[in-house]
Amino acid sequence: MQYGKGKVLGNPAQDRACFSTKEENCLSNFSFLTVIKAADVEALKGGGLVGLAPTPAKADEFKNPMTKGVPGFVAQLKQSKQYIDNFDPVFSFYLSNKIHEDGKILFGGIDVEKYAKPGLSEANVFWARQSENKMYWAVDNDKVTFGS
Repeated sequence: MQYGKGKVLGNPAQDRACFSTKEENCLSNFSFLTVIKAADVEALKGGGLVGLAPTPAKADEFKNPMTKGVPGFVAQLKQSKQYIDNFDPVFSFYLSNKIHEDGKILFGGIDVEKYAKPGLSEANVFWARQSENKMYWAVDNDKVTFGS
């Protein structure tokens, strides 16, 4: 089956999704949409894209993703007992502004030792809850202040 509505053309597929080099940290039958053509992404560098929107999946998508639609990446992680049992329910980004230092996305935790300023620990991380919006990542900012 091929998905396509003008700007995106792709095929559903299943594979393993691994979150470390240990075999027990791989999820079987993880669904993906292999994108053949998409508007506005041809110029991006990289081997693939992972949609990280928190969009909730429809029940049919989990039952038969090959014909009913592929559930989002985050929705599949949230539904996976294996992932929940082995990892923290977080993902973190490190974005580098140095040309020879790659950015990194880490699923299931954070690496404060490697990516925080010297002297900081996990106690210095500020956690914000996801707002009620389920279509994209957003946090409520009613407690945000700058300066004194």
